[in-house]
Amino acid sequence: MIRAVIIEDEERGVKVIERLINKFFSDKIEVVGKSDGVDSGIALIESLKPDLIFLDIELIDGSSFSILQHFDDPWFRVIFTTAFDHYAVKAFKFSAIDYLLKPINDEEFFQAVQRYMQMNIINTPEQFQNAALFYQEPKEQNHKLAIRSNNGICFENLSDIQALTAEKNYTDIHCLNKKKYTTSKNLGFYEELLLTNNNFIRIHHSTIVNLDHIRELRQSKNSHSAEVLLAEGLEFTVSARRLAELKSRLAS
Repeated sequence: MIRAVIIEDEERGVKVIERLINKFFSDKIEVVGKSDGVDSGIALIESLKPDLIFLDIELIDGSSFSILQHFDDPWFRVIFTTAFDHYAVKAFKFSAIDYLLKPINDEEFFQAVQRYMQMNIINTPEQFQNAALFYQEPKEQNHKLAIRSNNGICFENLSDIQALTAEKNYTDIHCLNKKKYTTSKNLGFYEELLLTNNNFIRIHHSTIVNLDHIRELRQSKNSHSAEVLLAEGLEFTVSARRLAELKSRLAS
């Protein structure tokens, strides 16, 4: 049985989570404790040693990131619950942390908990730190991307990511030193995150590249498309309709 705690300062939010646990996971998850604040949340976790925490961001006495920063070596998984906030959602996506938007949708709740049970990858302090920095300083560009794969969660500097390519419903992330990750997120997921960063551009329906790593742009006479050559021999096609934008960005 998975031992869970709910740290949430709205009684209605607590009841929704309890209802959904009873609906979908009554034989797999037991709620062993509840809290509504930072100090009481830390005490609850330390005393009950839960496997899973449903955690609101803003609590009665501060931010829930303060709870997570208290634990140097977390043994638990966290699913955040939050009212819609663009920067909160982006922080979670950059940090590969599961989250649920309020009002919580039944199907999304089910899927988030299913992911926890299937992958059982423990959250890391670096994930929490990455999310907290982005959430608390949303005007600052995030410099690291958490990449979740079958082997766990890895962090890569955005400056080290050369390109991202679509492989059906998966994405291959090509980094320096010929490192490559395959993730279960589609390219659209990463497009939403990275194209707000001026270094990244979509050059094809299946490819996003980092402008800093383009070494050469090749275009044959009478051809409307082109090829880009990146560091370490990577080469990708630029579609005709995206070529003008790429040339403009390279010239700026």
